[in-house]
Amino acid sequence: MLTDSIYKKAMDQLNTVLLDAKTFKDAQADICFLSTVAENGQPSVRIITIHNIDDRGLYFLASQNSGKIIHINENPQVGVCFYWQTLKLQVTVEGIVEGLDTKTSEELWAKRDHHAKITSWAFDLAEAPIGKNELDYYKKQTRDHFQERQPPLAKSWSGFLIKPTRIEFWQTDWRKNKCRDCYSKIGAIWQEAHHQY
Repeated sequence: MLTDSIYKKAMDQLNTVLLDAKTFKDAQADICFLSTVAENGQPSVRIITIHNIDDRGLYFLASQNSGKIIHINENPQVGVCFYWQTLKLQVTVEGIVEGLDTKTSEELWAKRDHHAKITSWAFDLAEAPIGKNELDYYKKQTRDHFQERQPPLAKSWSGFLIKPTRIEFWQTDWRKNKCRDCYSKIGAIWQEAHHQY
């Protein structure tokens, strides 16, 4: 269990602002941009859903065949960026990604939207890139197979954990004074810095 008080302070702050965003009914409170870098140095950014945050880090689900996981296998260093318009707050997190065990992956999968589960299974059934008509066909097959049951974890899908090395909170209402709270892991030690200007 991580016990560093500065790190725990940063993670508590992240959980608090996420809860605030949900309280203010930000429809995409759990959504962030994930940045990865391929082996050749080419960066790539896409939107993902964070399914859980605790003292270990940030949890998400992905297909092992997706571009982001191919990049992560080449270079596990990533960055994510949340922006909550309701709070006028941006949070960036940098860290290292590691894979999760099946039990944890299944717990994250249980939080996934039913339609998203069906679509994930459909892509797995196809076993190759497909167009909309083919996807609709495999989605129908999946629905018919499971009927009212919740589809279990799709075979190519797994959970992943982003273990933070840097967390920054930045108020983005440019008409007022700016405020930045930065927490960084230097070696094995977490440090914090706060700026107002």
